[in-house]
Amino acid sequence: MSKMDEEYVERQLSWNRQVVQHALDDPVFRTELLSDPKRALERKLGTLVPNAVEVRVLRQNARQLYVVLPHIPSDDEGEGEVDVEQLGSVTGGITETRGSWTIPLEDETNPF
Repeated sequence: MSKMDEEYVERQLSWNRQVVQHALDDPVFRTELLSDPKRALERKLGTLVPNAVEVRVLRQNARQLYVVLPHIPSDDEGEGEVDVEQLGSVTGGITETRGSWTIPLEDETNPF
């Protein structure tokens, strides 16, 4: 894994830990995260989650264990055209011209 991939994955893991901790500390946020995860994240992040991003929240119980492997950008290499995320990593940010969101990639609090 490249240094850039390692940094990207670490930001994802750090962000995930923060969201989980917030859900453990705040029962209102936890309830909203379970019932409407995209809206809950948008409120916490203060930005829109892109329409192309699907948000799923799973709650473990005593007989279930979930392991989530983070996305690694270099896994996408060789799959054809450059996507918006890859373009954003070159230009320093992502701007959706048809929508209303702008997300700088270097913001470690935002996973998108």
